[in-house]
Amino acid sequence: MAFENNPKARRGVLSILGLGMGAAFGIPYSNAMSHSGTASRGAEGREASRQFRSFEEFGARPDGAISQSELRSALERAWSSALERGHDLYHPGGVYDIGDRSFPWHQPPRPKALLDCKNVTIFGNGPSSIFKTTSDDGADVFQLNGLKNLHFRNLALTADLTGFKGSGSNGISITDGYDNITLLDIWCDTLPSVDKGHYIDGGKALTLQCNNASLEVGSLTARIFAKGCAQGFGFEAGLVRFLDRKVAVEVEIVAEDCFVAVSIGGPDPTAPLPEDLQWGVRVKAQAINCQRDVWLARAFGVDVDCQTISTKTAGARRTSPTGKAWFAADSIVDALLCAYAKNSRIHVSGNKGECDYKARIGGATAGNGMQLGASTNCDIFLDLGGRHSREAVAEVDSGGNSLSFSTISVTPTTGKIPEGFYLPVRDNLIFHGSRARLPQPSVSGPITLVDRDGRTPIAELKLFDGGIAIRQLAGSGGDKSVLTVLNDKGMPVAAFRNDGAMMNNSIVAASATLGEVVGVKPEYDSHNNLRGYSPLYRGYKPR
Repeated sequence: MAFENNPKARRGVLSILGLGMGAAFGIPYSNAMSHSGTASRGAEGREASRQFRSFEEFGARPDGAISQSELRSALERAWSSALERGHDLYHPGGVYDIGDRSFPWHQPPRPKALLDCKNVTIFGNGPSSIFKTTSDDGADVFQLNGLKNLHFRNLALTADLTGFKGSGSNGISITDGYDNITLLDIWCDTLPSVDKGHYIDGGKALTLQCNNASLEVGSLTARIFAKGCAQGFGFEAGLVRFLDRKVAVEVEIVAEDCFVAVSIGGPDPTAPLPEDLQWGVRVKAQAINCQRDVWLARAFGVDVDCQTISTKTAGARRTSPTGKAWFAADSIVDALLCAYAKNSRIHVSGNKGECDYKARIGGATAGNGMQLGASTNCDIFLDLGGRHSREAVAEVDSGGNSLSFSTISVTPTTGKIPEGFYLPVRDNLIFHGSRARLPQPSVSGPITLVDRDGRTPIAELKLFDGGIAIRQLAGSGGDKSVLTVLNDKGMPVAAFRNDGAMMNNSIVAASATLGEVVGVKPEYDSHNNLRGYSPLYRGYKPR
């Protein structure tokens, strides 16, 4: 998988992996405030008693009222003041467009320590408080490089790209480590991306590109809305580097008209990985008219719950706001692409509408991780309506071993389960509608069989005196069958009655016995006491 990173953190989404190449939340906005003061009510992400100052107090003016260089200087003065004096910053409304640079809350590349931002909150009035970049070669709006204890609330981010030969622009890009970052009610609209052939550059609403981070990778909480973006939320992890990190990421996202709503993964591991590796990433998503809803590739210990909503054609969902394909190398429309996930819970439901697949599940190349390249130890649930043109659920194997040692539940609405998932060597627990495949089940207690009404007990299978017992519950008559054996046509061939007698179709009619007795058959009573012996004759005379 090609994960690239640079100081502007605009590098790509997940690479192709050889798998075919081919609303807002309704949160009320804060009351408008244009002067410095104390917040009048509590709010998520900032203390009610903290002082705040408007960017305008430092000379900022929206909507092109001052030059971009003057605006940048005003924002830098405001940021320096907030760090020095510990007050919050308020964006009263309008567009702050600072051109081809990211906003000032960041460190230079490769910092030696996380910058403590003293729990400063930068907040505004929702979609009317806009931060923007305009560039020829791409400029991330918020480039949060090596920061901790910083919070954003009720803001909108967007970008313009005047050339498409360079890079795209992300909304929020987090690199070189972070800790205690909150991003609550952030609107990201039509962020420009560039198709680089084997990856998409830029266009991400929120991307954590910490695969090469040398500093702490800690806690982050986000609630964002992404519209017209190449990626809603993305998490790129250095598999070996993350072994000692205290990752705690929780994201709620509504992604509309995006290439992919949620993507989580990492590059080929370069050293052995523990089987119980967990990343601590949890995502709750709504994906509205996205080409792909969830993309996992080398994801460890993630929890993704996604509802997919589709009202557009498959062709419309392949198309970006520019009118061109999102990604020429990947035109597949699907709700889930899961290649090499470990120890993860994946829940995808809703209606995918017109699509190529509803889900593709399997493996990827294992690298040097000393584990199977399969998706293993996962709990996957699929309840997806829609009309697929290829397969409902497809098995993919790009150098791995498909799905193994996992639980997969697929509703009949979703469609068929690949035959390969049933192979004994895969050891999967499979639920498909009312049917289940239980590999090597262990049952404690009796198994009760009920009538077609789903309630009336008919028989019970349980342990008894060190063995297995079948108890008939439908009636007490002596001629009532306890256990019946059927042939391949469903006809009874043998049975045991309530009175202990055996019914057997193998008995043939005879008028006399021939020859000597060649043996006897022991007969036992209901308490397992020997009653006597039945003779066995060498022959008989047919009737």
